[in-house]
Amino acid sequence: MATNSNRKIVEKYRVETECVNQLAELQYALTVPSRFSAQMQARNVDLLDVFHVMKHGQVVSSGMRDRAGLWVVRGILLDGESLDVTLTFRFSELHVELLDLA
Repeated sequence: MATNSNRKIVEKYRVETECVNQLAELQYALTVPSRFSAQMQARNVDLLDVFHVMKHGQVVSSGMRDRAGLWVVRGILLDGESLDVTLTFRFSELHVELLDLA
């Protein structure tokens, strides 16, 4: 059952969440810097997991980074593990980049 606090977060970032979900649904190109390869292997996470979180997760934080939208998307992987994916969005350039996994 969702808590009142969780409901507020869901509503606060509803538009951002819909945007991220749609970008994943469309399999929009995602830039993944090579430095994430070891981190992803250590967490046993691959790009399918990242896209799964983007497609089914919720934005839980929003901000700006270098004139780009900065969003943290929280989701549950198929194995039940939770994954936070930090992304930037530069819509003027239509560019999405993975920044962090937690």
